[in-house]
Amino acid sequence: MASPTLTAYYDQWRQLTLAEADAIAAARWERVDQLQETKRQLQTFLDGWLRAQSPARARELTEQYRPVLRELIELERRNAAALSDQLRRAQNQHAALDTADRRLRQVRQAYAPAREAAWQTYS
Repeated sequence: MASPTLTAYYDQWRQLTLAEADAIAAARWERVDQLQETKRQLQTFLDGWLRAQSPARARELTEQYRPVLRELIELERRNAAALSDQLRRAQNQHAALDTADRRLRQVRQAYAPAREAAWQTYS
């Protein structure tokens, strides 16, 4: 028999993970951090809740919720891939900006007027 409490917690996890996906896509990193912290707290609670069950009941619940857990794992995998893509894009953009900065300095050095010495003579 399914546990309504556990179902509600896994539904909450799903909603948090979907919200996290939206935040990743929008590059709202503070929101991503908040959602991940909420999920860490939920995971800690769920781990304790399952440990409080008898070993037989914990195995039964794990088996019963296996499809839900697979779905949650897949959603988490997608979020991890999206984060990886965002990180790669940010690194590429950073490298491009570094290159542009370096080239701009080279252009300035090549075309900047030569500075005259501050002193023409030494007395």
